[in-house]
Amino acid sequence: MFTSRVVLAICLALASLFATGVAAQSVVQAGAPAQIPAGNCSQGQLDYVALGFGASVITGGATNLTSLTVSNTGTALPADWVRIRLVREVTINTTVDGTDVIVGTVNSTTFPITFNSLSNQIPVTPGAAVYLLAIDVAGTGTSTVGRTFTLNVTGMTATAAVVNGLPINGNTQTIVAPSLCEIDVQRSATSIPNGNTDALGNRSIGVAFNLTYTILNTGSAALNLTGTPAINIPSLSVTNCTASVTAPPTTPVAAAGSTTFTIQCTPGAAGPFGFGIRIDNNDADENPYNIIVSGTAVTPAPEMDVTRGAVTITDNNPDALGSLPSGAAQNVTYTITNSGTATLNLTGTTLVVVTPVTNITSATVTAQPSSTVAAAGTTTFTVSFTVTSTGAFTFSISIDNDDASENPYNWNVTGTGAGAVPELDVSRGATPIASSGTDTVGTFTAGITSPISYTLANTGSAVLNISAAGATPGANCMVTVATAAPATIAAGNNAPFVIDVTPVTAGNFDFTITILSDDPNEATYTITVNGVATTGTGGGGGGGGSSGGGSCSTGEGSAWGGIVAALCAVALGLRLRRRHA
Repeated sequence: MFTSRVVLAICLALASLFATGVAAQSVVQAGAPAQIPAGNCSQGQLDYVALGFGASVITGGATNLTSLTVSNTGTALPADWVRIRLVREVTINTTVDGTDVIVGTVNSTTFPITFNSLSNQIPVTPGAAVYLLAIDVAGTGTSTVGRTFTLNVTGMTATAAVVNGLPINGNTQTIVAPSLCEIDVQRSATSIPNGNTDALGNRSIGVAFNLTYTILNTGSAALNLTGTPAINIPSLSVTNCTASVTAPPTTPVAAAGSTTFTIQCTPGAAGPFGFGIRIDNNDADENPYNIIVSGTAVTPAPEMDVTRGAVTITDNNPDALGSLPSGAAQNVTYTITNSGTATLNLTGTTLVVVTPVTNITSATVTAQPSSTVAAAGTTTFTVSFTVTSTGAFTFSISIDNDDASENPYNWNVTGTGAGAVPELDVSRGATPIASSGTDTVGTFTAGITSPISYTLANTGSAVLNISAAGATPGANCMVTVATAAPATIAAGNNAPFVIDVTPVTAGNFDFTITILSDDPNEATYTITVNGVATTGTGGGGGGGGSSGGGSCSTGEGSAWGGIVAALCAVALGLRLRRRHA
C-alpha cells in the first residue's frame, strides 16, 4: 500500500511541474530525482544506485518507455565501472533488490549511453513509475578512489510521444576504497536481510508496542551509521500506523560489535499496517540497509487455551489420565494460557466448576486460578479427586470466560480405576528420593560408624508388602541395616529404615539401597547413596540432623573417643611414675 502512495505522490508532483504547455497527448516527462543521498560508492560494488528519477503520464492513456540516454558529468573514466543498469523500482527503497525489474543493461563504459528497445509501461494509474540507474563499480586495481559519477538523463522517448529532453541531474557519488565492515540487522536473534520484510503477524488496534532491533558488525573494520538520523522511517512508507524511534543506536559499531535501536509502533484501523526502516551506513554493498515492517491490525481479544503439562486440552475434548489406583487421592494441575491480545476474564461465580460423573468419590478444586489472565499470561489450578473402585471413571470441568468462541471451556477427565494398590515413596528428612535416584549425604569421618535414616511411606490405597530391604557397599565403606524395614506398611502410613555406614579411608564412598515390594510400578526400588569421608574427629555426616544422619561425634564414634581418652590417661600416668623413680 505504501508503495502505491509513493508512486502517486511522485505522479502528482510531476504533474504540477510539467503540466504547463503540454499538448493533449500522452507525454513522458523525466521527474525529480528520488531521494538518493550524495555520498560514496565502493570499489567492486554491484548495483550501486547513482541516480533515481520518475517518469509520469501527464495526459492520454498508458505509455511505454522506449529509450533514454544517460551522460556523466563526473570525473569517472571507463576503467572505473563495468556496466550500468536501468531498474524499474517496485519497493520504493531506492536500492536494487529481488522484487525490482531490470528494464535494460548496457555493458559499455563510454558515456553517453543509450538504452534502446525498451518496452516498459508507465501506467495511467497511479500515473507514474520510479526508475533507478545502477552502476557496477569496477574493483580495486581498476577503478580509482576519488573519481565521481554525476549521472544525467538527457533524453527519453515513449511510444506516444518524445519528451522535451529536460535533463535530470543526479547526486554526485565518489568512488571509495571498499569497507571491511559488514552490517547485519536482527530482531529476536533472527537476521532480516537487506530489502526483506519483518512480518509481525496480528497486533492490537490502537495498542502501542515496541520492536527492538540489533545492528551487528560482523566485519573487521568499524561500521559507521551515516544517516541523520541514524534510523530513518520514511514518512511515505508509513501505512495505517504511527512509528517512531524511541531509542536510537550508537555509532560507530566496532568490529564484531553491536548496537540496538527501538521503534514504537501503534496500529491504526483494522487491516494491514506497515512502515519502512532505512539505515545509511558504510557497508560496501548494503548501503542503505532497508527493512519493510508489516503486520495486521486486529481488534484486541482474549484467547483461552488449557494444558496439563505438555498435553493440550482443547474445548469439548477429553483429557485421558490412563490407569489410576482406586481409593488413593490424586492431584492434577492444569494451566490456563491467554494467547490473545486482551485480558482474559474468568467470569463464573465459581471460577472452575468440577462435577463428578462416574466412579468418583470426590472431585474438588484445591487451588483456584486467578480470575484475570493478561495477554500472553498464564494461571494454574489444581483438581483433587479419588477414584472409587475398579473400572472407568469420569468427571467434568467447566470454566466460564470471555473468550468469544470458547465460553464456557469444557472438558471431561477420563481414566480407569485399577483397584486398590500400594505405592512406595522413600525420603530422607524432607527430601524425597525417587527410585533409581541418587542421594548425596555429605561429609563423614573415616573409621567412624554413623547412621543414615530414611522414611518408607505407603501413599497408595492398599497394604504395601516389603519382601526385602538392604544395603550393598560400593566403594570405600561398610554398611549394615541398623533399623530394618517392616514386612508391611498400611495405606497412608510410613516406617523408619536406618543404614549404618562406616567409611574406610578418606575420599569418596558409595553404596546402594535396594527395597523389594509389591508396588506395581516400582517393585525394585533402588537408591545410590554417595558421600565424602575425611580424617580427624571434626565434621559431621550429611545424613545427620533431624533425619538421623551420620556424625563423627555420635553413636559408635563416642565409644571410640572414650577409648582414646583412656589410653592417653594410662600413658601419662606411666610417664609420671618414671620421673618420681
